[in-house]
Amino acid sequence: MSKKAYGEIIALILVLLTAAFLRLYRIAELTEFLGDQGRTGIHIYEAWQKKELPLVGPTVLSGQHLGPAFYYLIAPSFILTNFNPLAPAVFTAFLGVGAVALLWFLSKKLFGWEIATMLAALWAVSPQIVSSDRVLWEPNMIPFFVFLFLLGLVKKWHVISGIVLGILMQLHYPNLLFVGLTFLFKPSIKIIFGFLLAVFPFFYYELAHGFEDILGVLTNFSSGGQIRFIPNILDYSSRVMHRLAPFPGTFFVLFLPILLKPTFWKIFVALWMSIGIIAMSLYRGVVFDHYLFFLIPAVFLLFGFLLTQLNRKLAIIGISILVLFHLSKTDINKTGINDIARTKSVSAEILRLADGRQFSFGLIASRSFSDLHYRYFFATSEKNPEPILSDTYNNLFLVCETDSCPSIKESVQIICYDAHCEGEYPKVTLINWKLASTTEKFGARLYQYARPL
Repeated sequence: MSKKAYGEIIALILVLLTAAFLRLYRIAELTEFLGDQGRTGIHIYEAWQKKELPLVGPTVLSGQHLGPAFYYLIAPSFILTNFNPLAPAVFTAFLGVGAVALLWFLSKKLFGWEIATMLAALWAVSPQIVSSDRVLWEPNMIPFFVFLFLLGLVKKWHVISGIVLGILMQLHYPNLLFVGLTFLFKPSIKIIFGFLLAVFPFFYYELAHGFEDILGVLTNFSSGGQIRFIPNILDYSSRVMHRLAPFPGTFFVLFLPILLKPTFWKIFVALWMSIGIIAMSLYRGVVFDHYLFFLIPAVFLLFGFLLTQLNRKLAIIGISILVLFHLSKTDINKTGINDIARTKSVSAEILRLADGRQFSFGLIASRSFSDLHYRYFFATSEKNPEPILSDTYNNLFLVCETDSCPSIKESVQIICYDAHCEGEYPKVTLINWKLASTTEKFGARLYQYARPL
């Protein structure tokens, strides 16, 4: 093996070790475990208990289902660890490290190993990418599969690219852009075969339900508020650019290499970025950051094309400074949020205090929009609370997860989930309840109430 080959391998290993350290160090303290993660765990646990194969996945904010690919991907990490909620977060982190490797191999093919190492290093240490890579959530897996899809196209692994394309469509609906670009630029029977193979369970469900989810998403795209086209373009481009560098105003400079010397892959990536930004700018609803995750890889690849036009030594110096800047902004030395430890500890304390008696549970202050992270631990313990609006229980537990807990007087509003709350956050009257105990666990406050007999 030549010295150059050894140098390439060492560079890749160093970048991957850095990526792995930033994502796995203190992951138990830093990973998020709230309602979305609890919902995922409950669905997989119930499907495993019933020995059923899910045909649909999580719902988007407007209520439509995604495909079940996310559940298929994450289920083994739950099942093989006896439903330890840390395991899928670790799996997601490994996918994040895998995205770094795939970016390196893809970029090596497009730009050479030096630029590949620069881009992979930037991705490995990007603070926002690092923090999202350790959280179990379907949008966080998108970059890994985008890079795998593109590498499959470059290497002509058409069946694999088709399968990955089907997975991407099921992780989030904006990824439908890749379907259009693929069949515009790279039509192939093998890609179509792989795609249909991956989406078959979801399409089988949709066919039986009149394609209500896919059509519902398309309908929602054109409904909502007023379009602010130019401000949206500037906003969304700066958001995706921020993952690469803190210079959002330089976003449009990335397109210069395409104008100077267009090639197939330059045009492909430029259209991916341009159509994606324009399409999201025409969306009338609120565009959250995760809606734009399918565009982040494009920013890095456009930057790779730009680096090919710059002086090699200046590029290395500039990237090194940017890598050090990103490292200084990572969260590995920040105080852990301890979501898993807190939720597990409070849930166990509730079950201990309930002592086998019927009880109900309510979340009254949290970063979460639902209480499904607690219901995950109740479900895996086979101890499900009574509905909060029921009158069949005499023990009530209320949990506050924030520093400033709401004042509990005659009534309190409960943060819960539609299935348990009949579609809205209810208020529970406490006039006839007596406070029995208050307990502190990992920064959370647990109130135990008893109904006088």
